[in-house]
Amino acid sequence: MKKLKSHNIKLGVGAKIFDKNGDLKEERFYPSPNSSIDQCYLQSNKITIEVKDADSNIEIQEIPFRTFTYNYAAHWTAAGLFQTSLPDSITGAFGGSVGTPSVGRYSYDLVSAAGNDEYGILIGTGSTAPSHSDYNLGWITHGTGSNQLYYNIATFTGIVDVSGSGYKTRTTRTFSNYGSESVFVKEMGLVTDFNYLSFGFNYSTAVLFARDITDITGSTLNIEVPPSGTLTINYDFEVNPESGFNKNWITNVRYELQNATTMTNIINILSQSGQISYNDVQFQFDTATTGSIKGLVCGSGSAAVTLEDFRIGLIQNGTGAGQLVYGQHARNVLGARAVSSQSAQCNVTRNFTNNSGGSVDINEVAIYASDDSSYPITEADCWMPTRFLTAGITLEDGETVEFRFVFLFEF
Repeated sequence: MKKLKSHNIKLGVGAKIFDKNGDLKEERFYPSPNSSIDQCYLQSNKITIEVKDADSNIEIQEIPFRTFTYNYAAHWTAAGLFQTSLPDSITGAFGGSVGTPSVGRYSYDLVSAAGNDEYGILIGTGSTAPSHSDYNLGWITHGTGSNQLYYNIATFTGIVDVSGSGYKTRTTRTFSNYGSESVFVKEMGLVTDFNYLSFGFNYSTAVLFARDITDITGSTLNIEVPPSGTLTINYDFEVNPESGFNKNWITNVRYELQNATTMTNIINILSQSGQISYNDVQFQFDTATTGSIKGLVCGSGSAAVTLEDFRIGLIQNGTGAGQLVYGQHARNVLGARAVSSQSAQCNVTRNFTNNSGGSVDINEVAIYASDDSSYPITEADCWMPTRFLTAGITLEDGETVEFRFVFLFEF
């Protein structure tokens, strides 16, 4: 079966090397650990659609999952990654503005109870082309009457090994037709909210994270659910060797999507065990602190990138032999939506200066994430969601390298 890939979220790393006089010496770009720039994927996402009739005959189709909205990008950059506010407001799924995601750890929940047609995987009858600014669907409501479908419970799988080529997690929901006529489904999406963990679902802050209306050929969906039939929709979230992220990242995605309060399967950098807690500042970088290993870090390891990379050969902060001075972070959060290109971009940068008196080889760069707000941060407090090889940067004494992680969202 053809492998479907999502082109709408990309990750890359840039490096600028400055000589001891501060002049730009060299610039490089690393689109992903194992692929060219036009194949740089965050997740190999897909949607599986299964229709079963009254005689248990099943039709299955797979479609690319390429239609995240600006709301999804806003969560991961402002609330979930950079811990800051955005310049653009978010339109709620029930109409009206929910404001801008601001500092703090937000969570969203796609696990909804049977009969709940307000969040989770939802279905509708709309046929308008998807846009990054979509905020709702043409709802098919829960029920057993005409043009209604029964919303069963939404579930989430654990992390599944995809035949040795990646890891995925899946959210699933089945819709049953208890009416006497067929119901036609033309769109599907993911609705959740920007609330804090303890608040629970709130209609005033509910948002649409994704909306899909076309099949694999690009034609508009028109899924017939016959009387006594069922429709099952599976949204797959996956990381693969080309993604730039590892198993820790997709495990974190799973916890976020199901509003979990613990993260016992995230692999710790130091102990290589899954003992990471879940707090409001998990991805926060030490933007005002030099020397901290929370955020962008450099390493000396040169082994090939794998999905099981959970630490690097960390180059320590300092001025001793083989050390680098870790500077502050700088952030450019997700910008306002570009109407013409339907894209948005954010990045985080950090400078590393060699004051060791000799040369230092940098072979890898990564992000160390932490939910510990104390200082100094130690390796015991961190976990790693991504690692890039840097093709052997040799930084001479007095030189500086600026690494920039770029997150590009194409809607």
